[in-house]
Amino acid sequence: MRWLELTVEADVEAVEAVSEILGRLGHGAAVRPTRLIRDPHDELAAREDPTAPYELTAHVADDEGAPAAIEATERALWHLQAFGLRPVGELHVRPVDDVDWAEAWKDGYAPQRIGRVVIVPSWLSEPIGADEVELRLDPGMAFGTGLHPSTRGCLTLLQRVSPMPSRILDVGSGSGILALAALRLGADRAVCLDTDPVAVEATRANAAANGLA
Repeated sequence: MRWLELTVEADVEAVEAVSEILGRLGHGAAVRPTRLIRDPHDELAAREDPTAPYELTAHVADDEGAPAAIEATERALWHLQAFGLRPVGELHVRPVDDVDWAEAWKDGYAPQRIGRVVIVPSWLSEPIGADEVELRLDPGMAFGTGLHPSTRGCLTLLQRVSPMPSRILDVGSGSGILALAALRLGADRAVCLDTDPVAVEATRANAAANGLA
């Protein structure tokens, strides 16, 4: 079966919103940094450059429904910019051969460090420092991968709270990333609320993956 690959670049502020659009209208949405910052003291170490755009991809079947799917994607991306999100690039479309959906969506994800919190995709491993806390996360399931500035900001602020409250309420929990981080940072109990069934299942799965269910 033939597929069409949809590719668009977006600033970090728009990554979560663009990823949601591509995941809703296509298959196998993935995010890749376009530029890495190398560590001069460790040639194997690198981190994402948050000032550079990210490349997002998804796929649609190359059939009679493709034109409508592409048009809907372009329209949704246009609305993002109309509402003031920072630059979202032009949508590019190219034909590709059959895709392994079990693995394709994982492309481009890498561990992220936000202060002491290390977000590790569930299928990867990462060395964790003595003063760091690990969060194993499946970023393909719901909002909350750690890329969006709102998520990064909340994770940063959580690490400044002292003492950490014993109970946490996470409203609109998405992937559960903030509640799980709070538990890792010392909270005793967290309650997550979300109206999206996908988010509810994502939070349960991520809690189980971190031994916090």
